[in-house]
Amino acid sequence: MTTNHRMLVLLALWLAGCSSQTAPPAPKSDVHEVWDIVQLQQNRVGVRHFRAAPDTLDSQPAVRVDSDMTFRVLRAAQPIEQKTATITWETPQGRMLRFETRSQFGAEPTLTRGRVEGGELKIETEQAGRKTPGTVAWPSDGDGPEGVELSLLRKPMRPGERRRIVAFAPILNTVSVVQMVAVGKEATELLTGNYELLRIDAVTEVSGLTIHGKLWADASGNVLKQWIQEPLEQTLYRTTKEIALGEATPASFDLTLATNVLLKGKMPKDLHAAQQARYRVRMTGDDPASLFAVGQSQQVASQNVNTADVTVRAIRPETPLLPGVFDAPPTAEDLAASALVQLDAPPVVALAAAGAPEGGEPWKTAVAFEQFVQRKIKNKNFSQALGSAAEVAEHLEGDCTEHAVLLAALLRARKIPSRVALGMVYAPSERSMVFHMWTEAYLGDRWIPLDATLGRGGIGAGHLKLANSSLADGSALASFLTVAKALGRLQIELIEEK
Repeated sequence: MTTNHRMLVLLALWLAGCSSQTAPPAPKSDVHEVWDIVQLQQNRVGVRHFRAAPDTLDSQPAVRVDSDMTFRVLRAAQPIEQKTATITWETPQGRMLRFETRSQFGAEPTLTRGRVEGGELKIETEQAGRKTPGTVAWPSDGDGPEGVELSLLRKPMRPGERRRIVAFAPILNTVSVVQMVAVGKEATELLTGNYELLRIDAVTEVSGLTIHGKLWADASGNVLKQWIQEPLEQTLYRTTKEIALGEATPASFDLTLATNVLLKGKMPKDLHAAQQARYRVRMTGDDPASLFAVGQSQQVASQNVNTADVTVRAIRPETPLLPGVFDAPPTAEDLAASALVQLDAPPVVALAAAGAPEGGEPWKTAVAFEQFVQRKIKNKNFSQALGSAAEVAEHLEGDCTEHAVLLAALLRARKIPSRVALGMVYAPSERSMVFHMWTEAYLGDRWIPLDATLGRGGIGAGHLKLANSSLADGSALASFLTVAKALGRLQIELIEEK
């Protein structure tokens, strides 16, 4: 019942904005091509390839930058492979002009194209046969996703120097800002030995998330090693093509085991049937009170800088509202179709007709759909990252993300505003809180959580919510960053259950 951990880590790797490393040192040329291996907590999990070469665009000199990553891990003991590729066309100074990204989080690949026009990045996303346009404000100094590395190659940093890079964040299709400080030279261990390299501390801000990291570069600006603190402590080493593409060892790093949080404190009776529960949450290096969502179903009280109490209560249409606590009303996006929520796709239309009759009372319709999805998705597996509603309706397989997206689509098909919630859920078999996605429906004057992986007619007190998303185009994946911020950093204790 976990959400897609591999996608969260892959996003964080991309969004760090400074993916880099090399085998010491390569001569400079018009073509810059490098290979990296990626480690999570000292376990090799992936390979990254990056190539920049002269090109033309609209008869003008340009640089074409190809960057792709293959990522292999276990998820609940099931091998998972994820591939993502991005091509950008940039000016010789690094300003991005166009991009194409190909990724596959569901059964079908997603192709996203964009072009900078004036102060805007005009985007088209194609998924499961549906093309959706979008627009993002774009700064005049916006670089491509490899802006940090190319900046260092054009002009290496010197000790004490500071530099700011604005770079494109693929997949999220937004802007990231990287602040770098060249600290000084230090002995650095690489795959081939120890070298005296310049350490550069980097802080990346993207979609409300702060990512801390360090880079180690030689005198020519080649970054030979990168360390990213969150999530899950990632390290990238540059290597040769032969080593990067050598015989791949079987995946051994299990993201599910690495990110589950053992529930301490009282032994739960049945959190999924409980009307209320209070948890004490501790977070390494941050304030958890700013991380957890607040509303009628969940309240948060800070205890100190690293500790907060989170109170969760079961919400139904008849539940008395807490005074002074307001749920934000739905937006147009909570009723709209998108690349992930295809309301007019024939498989979705057919399931909506089969799942609940037209004209029913909204709460009864919502519960009927929740239980219908739970029954319909018989092949419950981790084969997809984030399948669209049309894909799920056709293939009827997946994990909690697929359950949540399909339920959101069915609710909107009946004009019930819906969104997905991201956070953690109690898994009794492991006595742990595991990362999870579920659905919320706006009924009357409140958001009511529903969980199609459980199908119990709403949820009890066993869910901890971090974020929510309308799954609108261009922002659907950004909400995963809040979850990524919590990976490997939480301690959770059950204080009270009733």
